Amino acid sequence: QGVSLEVGGLAVRGDGRVFVCTRRGEVWLADLATREWKLFASGLHEPLGILVENDHQILVAQRPELTRLKDTN
Repeated sequence: QGVSLEVGGLAVRGDGRVFVCTRRGEVWLADLATREWKLFASGLHEPLGILVENDHQILVAQRPELTRLKDTN
């Protein structure tokens, strides 16, 4: 609530949850069934797209580079 997402990319995980990247440099993981949102990553430079490699690893296209993000816990 109170967040302006400005979505730059969406990708669905194997379990149905959705990764959402925002122009402001954040990646969120959303469970649309329960309406729960978790901040997955921040500090990126205008992410423009997401590719899910598996449930714990994604690729994010940012302005300057392609970045692999892993959830290690």
